[in-house]
Amino acid sequence: MAIQRRVAVRIRTYRRRRGKSQEVIAGLTGLNTEYFGQIERGRRTPSLPVLEMIARALEVSLTALVAHDPDEQPPPIPPLPPSDVGEVLAWVVRRPSGAIAVLPRRRVRLTSDPAHPAKGRHLSA
Repeated sequence: MAIQRRVAVRIRTYRRRRGKSQEVIAGLTGLNTEYFGQIERGRRTPSLPVLEMIARALEVSLTALVAHDPDEQPPPIPPLPPSDVGEVLAWVVRRPSGAIAVLPRRRVRLTSDPAHPAKGRHLSA
């Protein structure tokens, strides 16, 4: 398998195992969502600094993305710790200019109180 395709498959695999969308990873790296999708499909060849940003966003080493071993399967990623219901890792917002912004992490807890549906939301930083 060509290195470009191998890297693309690994990026997709790690992203899916982490349960993150292309938009979230693109936002964390500062890349355009369409460009990141093209990298993940093997249609674009990212530079080394871009690969490093993607590796950081995926919480893996750069070596894990580019190491050459014909029989190698991506190493298993330990499961993420259980999260609170409704936890948000990042909000990704598309600005009117088309730029993507990642807003700070916040916890959102939703409670079910049929008597007070408006009071069912509690935001905490």
